[in-house]
Amino acid sequence: PRGENRKGIERDTGASVDVNDSRKPYTVRIRGKRECVDRACKAVNEIIQQKESCFEDVLECDRAAANLIIGHKGGTVMRIERDTRTRIDVNQNCNPCTVRITGEK
Repeated sequence: PRGENRKGIERDTGASVDVNDSRKPYTVRIRGKRECVDRACKAVNEIIQQKESCFEDVLECDRAAANLIIGHKGGTVMRIERDTRTRIDVNQNCNPCTVRITGEK
């Protein structure tokens, strides 16, 4: 869920973390006691490094193709994820449907 990483960092470090994603580049403001801020900065940098080692691609397709990608009871998409070590999210709530594929480089 959106904000899950931020809330976890705040809980784990005791610092306050604000992310301004209204324009790029995004900015992160970390406030609190020095030791809390240091821990939060380390956690944020770890997330950034993880993100930089990942790839993401978004494809568009019609609903019939999305159904084929998902397969019976999700079997096809689970097999593809397992075989390719990726995460595949199919959003059928839009037209065209979107398929987001993420994984490590």
